[in-house]
Amino acid sequence: SFGSCTLDGQNYNDKDVWKPEPCQICVCDSGTVMCDEVICEDTSDCANPEIPDGECCPICPD
Repeated sequence: SFGSCTLDGQNYNDKDVWKPEPCQICVCDSGTVMCDEVICEDTSDCANPEIPDGECCPICPD
């Protein structure tokens, strides 16, 4: 279909957004795949930040 993308044998529709890995997010934009690093919020004021399974960014559990 118009604007669809193919990446690593997977087909995506125009405007689809997906995460090929936890710290990367991709979008299909009119036939072009554009990927960016996930930017994490600062958790330096956290006592015990945790990274949930399959996620990129640490969260404050409390």
